[in-house]
Amino acid sequence: MSSGKLVKNLSRFRLITFDVTDTLLQAKFPAGVKYAKTAESLGYGNIDPTLLNQHFRVEFKRMARLYPNFGRQTGELHWKDWWRLLLYSIFIKAGTNIPAEDLTVITNTLITQYRTSECWNKCEGTDELLQSLKELGKKIGIISNYDPSLHKIIGEMDLPKFDFVLTSYEKNVLKPGSEIFDEALKLARVTKDQALHIGNTLETDYLGALNAGWCSVHITNKSDKWKEHSNINPDHVYPTLIDFLESLNRDEIKW
Repeated sequence: MSSGKLVKNLSRFRLITFDVTDTLLQAKFPAGVKYAKTAESLGYGNIDPTLLNQHFRVEFKRMARLYPNFGRQTGELHWKDWWRLLLYSIFIKAGTNIPAEDLTVITNTLITQYRTSECWNKCEGTDELLQSLKELGKKIGIISNYDPSLHKIIGEMDLPKFDFVLTSYEKNVLKPGSEIFDEALKLARVTKDQALHIGNTLETDYLGALNAGWCSVHITNKSDKWKEHSNINPDHVYPTLIDFLESLNRDEIKW
């Protein structure tokens, strides 16, 4: 049963949306560790996961700059090809010297694995918060900078049924663009003042939602980087989803 404080704190909201990566779900392993394990299972051991991880960070940013929104924005790449090219680049830059034919097998295997529960865990508080919102009869949705395979990942992770899932690839707009937040309002048939967005990225989630006229909550995953910004309301910042839920049940939150 929902507490009176929880009901009151969320009374103005008819729609609550979430980011996915590092908000509802988190990777089970650092990217480099998973990449190295998969390569080893296919006959290529002794690959340094730390080196793969370093190149992942660099190459992901490079790919996002050259082919924004998983290739959708320029129209040059299908999202699967975007991931293949990223993975190819990581293994090549790491000096693995894996033959092209075998590297194709490794990259295709990784793309498949990352669309299953093999690579993901639920973040602390995911089940509890979503269940509480369902009990209150709130509409819940996803707004994520991700490719269309997110639908499969959500299904694989046994998350409750969302009223909608909006991916940046399918809508051809990345957060923090207000258009994707506006689309969520249309789907839920609510107004801006009735909507709350929860995410872990300051620019795309917290500020993106605020600039679209919504209320928003920032999940820090126990990082203090948000303190470097002057335009963040500390009353709307929480280490984890479970901390946010506990505050909803205990405190009086002013929006």
